[in-house]
Amino acid sequence: MLEMSSANQPPLRILFVTPYVPSRLRPRPYHLIRELLTLGHRVLLYAIGDEQDDQPAIEEVRSSGVDIRVFPVSLVRSLRNCARAVAEDLPFQAAVSASPELNQAVGRACREDFDILHLEHLRSAMAAPTPSPIPTVFDSVDCITRLWKAARTHRPHGRGAALARIDLERTRRFEAGLTSRFARVLVSSSADRNALTELGATADASIRVLPNGVDIDYFHPSTRDRDPATLVFVGRMSYHANIAAAHRLLTEIAPRIWRRHPETRIRVVGQGPPRWLRALARSLGPRVTLTGYVPDVRESLNEATMAVVPLVYAVGIQNKILEAMSTATPVVCSASPLDSIAAEPGRHLLSGSSSDEIADCVLELLSNPTQRAEIGNAGREYVATHHRWRDSAKTLEATYRELIGSARVGAA
Repeated sequence: MLEMSSANQPPLRILFVTPYVPSRLRPRPYHLIRELLTLGHRVLLYAIGDEQDDQPAIEEVRSSGVDIRVFPVSLVRSLRNCARAVAEDLPFQAAVSASPELNQAVGRACREDFDILHLEHLRSAMAAPTPSPIPTVFDSVDCITRLWKAARTHRPHGRGAALARIDLERTRRFEAGLTSRFARVLVSSSADRNALTELGATADASIRVLPNGVDIDYFHPSTRDRDPATLVFVGRMSYHANIAAAHRLLTEIAPRIWRRHPETRIRVVGQGPPRWLRALARSLGPRVTLTGYVPDVRESLNEATMAVVPLVYAVGIQNKILEAMSTATPVVCSASPLDSIAAEPGRHLLSGSSSDEIADCVLELLSNPTQRAEIGNAGREYVATHHRWRDSAKTLEATYRELIGSARVGAA
C-alpha cells in the first residue's frame, strides 16, 4: 500500500546509484528503495553488475516495482581502474568499479528529471557529477578508514591484510574530503560518524547517522523446535572480517566448548569460504559444516540453538546480529559490534571481550534453555522497536527534503 509522502508534499524523483545489485543479501539499499517506493516516491536505480550473473537479484528488484539499469564493469576495466587509483592517489575501493558509461548516464539523468542523487558506498563515489546540478547524498555506510585500521591491527588472512596495508592512507585522505564533495554524508552508526569526523571532516554537521533496519516480517521466529546444541555463524565468507571471525570461532572458541559439550555442532553459513578455511573445517571433523552459499539463511538461524558472532573487528551496524535477533535466535557476540547498537548485554544478547568470555557465554546458554528463550524473545522485541526499515526510510526522506529546500533557498 502506498503512503502519501511526508506532510502531503509531492513525491520525490530519486536517482539511486549502487556499486552492486541490491538484494536481501545486500539489504541496506534493497530495503531503503522498497520503503521509498511505498512512501510514494519514484526511484530509478543505476547499479554496477552483470545482467547474467545478477539476474535473480535484478528480477527481485524489478518485481518490487523498481526501474533498474545495470552497468557492467569488465575485468579489464577494473584493472585499468586500479592502475588509475595508483596514478591518482585514489583508494582502490573508490576506483575499482568506476564506469564511464555509468558516469555519463548519471550526468544526463541529473540534468533532466530528478530531485536528488543518492550514491551508496565508496565504490560509487566517482559517479557523482562535478558540480552536481541536483543535491547529492552520499551514503558511506561505514567508515572504510576505520575498517582498514582495524584490519591492519588484527592482520586478517588473505587479501584483506594486503588491502589494509596498501589502501589505508589513500582511504584516509579520500574520506577526509567527503564533506567537501557532498552536501550530506550518511553512515550506519554513531561510531562511524565519529571516525569520519576525526579524519578532519570539519563540517561534521553534514555527517548523519542512518541506522540499518531489519525486515521483521521476513526474519521471523519459527514454530519448530531448535537443535539442542548447534551454533551458527552467518556471513559472506569472502569478506575478510567474517573470515577472521570464523577462524576465531573454529580455532579459539570451539575447542573450549567441546571440552564440556563435545556433541556441539558448528555451521558457518555464507558464500565464498576460502580454500584454507574449508580445509580447516574438514580437519575438525563432522561437527563443523561450511555450507557455502545458501539462498535463504532463515532456516539456518531458526534451526540453531544460538548464533555466535565472534567478530575480531567490525565497523557499522552488523545486520547478521540484528537478523538473528529478529528470528528470536539467542545471540552471543564479541563486544565490538555493540558500539553501533543499543542492545543491552545480558538482556537482549550475551557478549564477551575475549574468546574465553565468548565461550563462557555459549556454555551458559547451552546449559540453560529458559535463558535462551528469554534472550531470544528480548532480542526480537529490541529489533522490532529500534530497527525498522520504514523508520530509516522516513529519516532518509527528511534528509532529501532538507537538502532540496536548502538548494532552493540558495538559488533564490
